[in-house]
Amino acid sequence: MGFFTKIQQYLGLEPAPVFDQYRKAERGAQLTCTRCGAFVAHESQTVHTDWHLALDSRA
Repeated sequence: MGFFTKIQQYLGLEPAPVFDQYRKAERGAQLTCTRCGAFVAHESQTVHTDWHLALDSRA
């Protein structure tokens, strides 16, 4: 168990949920977008998803 995970548990914090179109990256604390392969932070999943939606609406 990692240092930050222990601190989160001690403080009663839960990790941010991972959306369906993302998977945990093999290295680091980032996620990988399954659509474009970009590395995305947990906190910016919504922004990145909105970016994809904006691109789709232009097409």
